[in-house]
Amino acid sequence: MNEEEKLKKFLDITLEAAKSDGMKSVEAYEEVLSRNYEDYVKTADRKASLSLTHSVDKLKRDMNSETAKRQIEIRRDYNSYQNELKDKLFADVTARLIEFKGTSGYKDYIKKCIEKAVSFCEGAPMTIYVTESDSDFIPFINDVLKEASLKDVEVEISGDDYIGGVCIAIPSRNVLIDESFSSKLSDKKHKFVF
Repeated sequence: MNEEEKLKKFLDITLEAAKSDGMKSVEAYEEVLSRNYEDYVKTADRKASLSLTHSVDKLKRDMNSETAKRQIEIRRDYNSYQNELKDKLFADVTARLIEFKGTSGYKDYIKKCIEKAVSFCEGAPMTIYVTESDSDFIPFINDVLKEASLKDVEVEISGDDYIGGVCIAIPSRNVLIDESFSSKLSDKKHKFVF
């Protein structure tokens, strides 16, 4: 082998070794890049999944918050409308009670209230209060009291306007029998539910 051949062989072997080392380095580098890429993809997927989960959770919280706010508004509007209807209803009932005062049924009502109080008081002194608007019923009330043969009974005009009905005080028993329309209306309105 001459020198040129030796040089060529040395060059071939060196190139082959360098090529082989280069290929190994490239393969190792590709393997590292591949692992890094897989790790990056896994990390990116995890981050995207967490971000999506957080976004969905935030949207759910926001939606629940908005829903709750809207429900409160609806309830407020509903209660307001109910109160408005209740006020209209009881205004109508009040108007009908005022109309009722012009009927004979009103006299029957007052008579029943007095009879109930008479049976309760068992002859004890009592005071019957009527509103100023019912002052024309005082003679009728006195007639009812005469029928019941009661003498210790006073009939007075109340300073309060309670639409109609009577309030009967029995001082010896510390009792006030409230048969006034305003107290009955107030009680019914308080207990009224649609």
